[in-house]
Amino acid sequence: MSAQRLSNQGGMVLIEVLVGMAILAIVLISAMRALSSDTDTQQAVMARNLALMSADNTLNQLYMQNAWPEVGTRSSPCPQGNLALLCEQKVSNSSNPNFKRIDITVYIDDGAAPEARTKLAWLTALLPNIRGGNF
Repeated sequence: MSAQRLSNQGGMVLIEVLVGMAILAIVLISAMRALSSDTDTQQAVMARNLALMSADNTLNQLYMQNAWPEVGTRSSPCPQGNLALLCEQKVSNSSNPNFKRIDITVYIDDGAAPEARTKLAWLTALLPNIRGGNF
């Protein structure tokens, strides 16, 4: 009889262990996907933040130089950290002749064609003519 008691109290069956492991694997895979998605989002936010800093730095550089740039569009590299960025400055006249409108757009500098570049940030401001304005 003692042998019969031992066989009735055998514990978990192999199939129960496998089902438990399958459920655990599904939960862990879901958690990994959530972490991966969160990491991608954080990297995108960081890239946009660095791009906005580059745009702000470019605009502040124009202010500090007391520049009165010519109307037109020009591009220059403006890296931040280990992120290669390209700042495009578009200068246009405003309705007041003592101000120029500056549109700064920041792209990832990946060598792509201008129409295929990824826009990360943009900034628009008015630049006063400090050097010779008719104030």
